[in-house]
Amino acid sequence: MSAGLKPPHRRTIKARLEDIDLQRRAKRRGEDKIVKETQAVPGVFAASRPLQVVQVDHTKADIFVVDEETRQPIGRPWLTLAMDVCSRMVTGNGSSRAAMQWIRKDTARALMQMRRNQLVFGVATSAALRSAR
Repeated sequence: MSAGLKPPHRRTIKARLEDIDLQRRAKRRGEDKIVKETQAVPGVFAASRPLQVVQVDHTKADIFVVDEETRQPIGRPWLTLAMDVCSRMVTGNGSSRAAMQWIRKDTARALMQMRRNQLVFGVATSAALRSAR
């Protein structure tokens, strides 16, 4: 390059492209199917009694964990919350250094057995909101 700058590595370019919101990227490219799949559905998602519907979501916490001795950053922990839709109360939580992907099936089965299969259990993932009945 003429300014003496090195071009960015291909992984840097790939990471920056992946950081662009999927829906915005699909709109620019004219990918109507992806735009439709990522569009919010209007309406109300409600429950008539407690623990009828429990939703679980994972997010990275806005905090960095550091090593006690070296003070070097270890990473950002994942925060997982299970929320009752009717009462809007937290029914369960957890934190870990890795995303708690296991919670989808195991917790759904346990909660469904408690409520005799009268429960809708939704897990928000990066792909879509999935429910198990």
